[in-house]
Amino acid sequence: MAGPLEDCTLEEQRSVIRFLVAEGVKPSEIFSRMLIQYSKSCVNRANFYKWVDRFKSGRTSVGDEPRGGRPVEVFGPSLESRIDGLIRDNRRITVEMIAEEAQVSVGTVHNVIQNNLKYRKTCSRCVPRQLTDAHKESRLSISQDLKQRSLIEGDAFLKE
Repeated sequence: MAGPLEDCTLEEQRSVIRFLVAEGVKPSEIFSRMLIQYSKSCVNRANFYKWVDRFKSGRTSVGDEPRGGRPVEVFGPSLESRIDGLIRDNRRITVEMIAEEAQVSVGTVHNVIQNNLKYRKTCSRCVPRQLTDAHKESRLSISQDLKQRSLIEGDAFLKE
């Protein structure tokens, strides 16, 4: 006996469903047999029963019907290079400005910048808005040390 079929397509499983429905096998028996054969890659129960109903109502195709709407991926290498060029020309450009220039959505621009170009927004360390007494004392002592060092070393201090 052959082992389980773990690497198969949904169309193959739908073909099995169609064949066994045409033979008159009960849906529960079909599903249990498919679970044994396809194990982890088996179609889930809800989709299985949808396809059983479709085949019982006369459907013959096991493939997906064509769907309308916007394509999932609306950008390609040309858009990536254009966005990359805009960023390299002006590092302070915003996502909104890029979207307007490239005539695509802000989400698409954000996706290209983060996932495809692997850019990250970086900035200097943030300073707390309200300093604690410890922060103030630390800054005061560092400032006094730097002032003392500049008085002792003179211009050489600025060259280091």
